[in-house]
Amino acid sequence: MATADRPGPQQDRSRATVDAILDAAASLLAELGPTGTTNARIAERAGVSVRLLHYHFGNKKTLYRALGDRFTAAMRETAAAAVPRMATLPFEQLMPEGVGALLQRLGGDAVLRGMLHATALPPQDFAAIDAFERELAALVTMLIQSRPALRDQCPDPGLSARVVVRAAAGLTVRTLALEPELVGTDRFRAELMRLIDGYFGGALLASAPPAIPRP
Repeated sequence: MATADRPGPQQDRSRATVDAILDAAASLLAELGPTGTTNARIAERAGVSVRLLHYHFGNKKTLYRALGDRFTAAMRETAAAAVPRMATLPFEQLMPEGVGALLQRLGGDAVLRGMLHATALPPQDFAAIDAFERELAALVTMLIQSRPALRDQCPDPGLSARVVVRAAAGLTVRTLALEPELVGTDRFRAELMRLIDGYFGGALLASAPPAIPRP
C-alpha cells in the first residue's frame, strides 16, 4: 500500500512515464526545434501512446511548462552545488565560478539544452525560469552593491544586474542553438566574462588572478 512518504507501484509507473515523455520532448527539441517536435514524435520516442501523452499533458503548452520547471530545478541544483566552493573564493572569482558552473552543466547535458527550446512560447508560460532569472539578478545586484568600483559604474544596480543576466542568458541560448558544443568550454566562459567585465568598465575582473586551465 502506498503512503504519503512511500509511493506505490502505480505512482512509480506514472512518474516514470512522465519522465520518459519529458526526456523525449527535450531530446527532440534539441534535434528538431519546436516546429519539428510533434506529439506523435514525442510519444513514439517515449514509448507511449499519444493518448497517454495527452492524459499526462493536456496540451503542448503544459508539456513545455513542465520542461521549464525541470530546467529551472536542474540549474538551481547546479548553482547550489557550486556554493560551498564559491564561499572560499575571492570576490573577483565569484561570478566567473558561478557562470562557469552553469555553462558547464548546460554544455554537458543535451537533454537540458533541449529544454531551452521550449522557451519559444510566450514568457508568461515560464514563471519558474523567470523566477530563477530574478534570483540570479538579485545575486548580481548584491555583488555590485558590495564593491565600490562596481557601484561607481552602476548608478542603478538592480537594472544593471537585470541587463547583465538577460544579456548573458540570451547569448548563451543563441550559442546553444547554433554551437552547443561550445557552451561548456573555458573559451566560451572566458569570452562571456570579458563581455560582462566590459559592461562594468573593467571593474569586475581588474584584480582577478590568471585563470587556471581546467584539465
